[in-house]
Amino acid sequence: MKRFILVCLLGALTLAGILAFNLFLFSEMPAGNSEQSLRIERGTSQEKIIRELESRGVISHGLFFKAYLLMRHAAGKVRAGDYIFHTRINPRQVLALLLKGDFAKLRITIPEGWSIRQIADHLGNLHLVNPDVFMAKCSDAVFIQSLHLSVPTLEGYLFPDTYEIYKPKNEEEVIQKMVTRFRETFSPEFMARTQALGLSEQQVMTLASIVEKETGNDQERPIIASVFFNRLKKGMALASDPTIIYGITHFNGNLTRADLARPGPYNSYLNPGLPPTPIANPGLKSIRAVLYPAETDYLFFVSKNDGTHYFSRTETEHFQAVRVYQSGRSP
Repeated sequence: MKRFILVCLLGALTLAGILAFNLFLFSEMPAGNSEQSLRIERGTSQEKIIRELESRGVISHGLFFKAYLLMRHAAGKVRAGDYIFHTRINPRQVLALLLKGDFAKLRITIPEGWSIRQIADHLGNLHLVNPDVFMAKCSDAVFIQSLHLSVPTLEGYLFPDTYEIYKPKNEEEVIQKMVTRFRETFSPEFMARTQALGLSEQQVMTLASIVEKETGNDQERPIIASVFFNRLKKGMALASDPTIIYGITHFNGNLTRADLARPGPYNSYLNPGLPPTPIANPGLKSIRAVLYPAETDYLFFVSKNDGTHYFSRTETEHFQAVRVYQSGRSP
């Protein structure tokens, strides 16, 4: 009887050893022949995750992987998130990713001059945020105050740049990242220059957003900034079309005379001074153009329809340029 028990015990140990050895071999054998991306939602069962990994070829055998999870005491510890499994990854590496939560890093680019709405819609299309929640957070007074800003909206402070991010846990996380990048960009030098000009940070960002929307030509940015400064000094309206467009809820692409004449907080033809907030999120070059504008006596500019502008000192000269460039005739 004792001999039988000993034989059974040795058999069991042998089988356990064979299983452990096979699991070790399994854990080190790459399976996937192509890169695979996988989103694991919260609450997804372990069985479903294993089936998905097997069906995509990330692992070669679902039952063995389940046994490997048990052997590593990892059952139930897989984290939700977006993952990328590279070619020829082995089960040991797969499990390490799933336990660590080494999620797929996403590379997103926010162009200069986008509004909060455009950013929200873009991130919504990437399934990173709920656009409506994102918009609401950008005007939430308590949240804005937590970012050490005293502004009615975060328009202007979501710095346009290329970001590498993991799937965020909420909208606040993305917004905080963009505002932090703004803070890193708006250096102590910029703050000192702002104070030297007698401006507030909000005024700088508002004017920079208008410059951003008026031109994409880097050489012209400081000149256009000088035009607006010159007009402000003389008490003239800024007369900037992009401000009016920003104030139109559903702009159809056609700015009319009626739009120019319609009263509103963003009508810079009717209202003196700056609009109440930035009208977009400007990039570094537009911010720098406002802080270090060109020295000119220009008061007007009109598009030459080639990405540049014609600048004028007098109203008469400006009207002549408008006739030339809006009619399509050469000067």
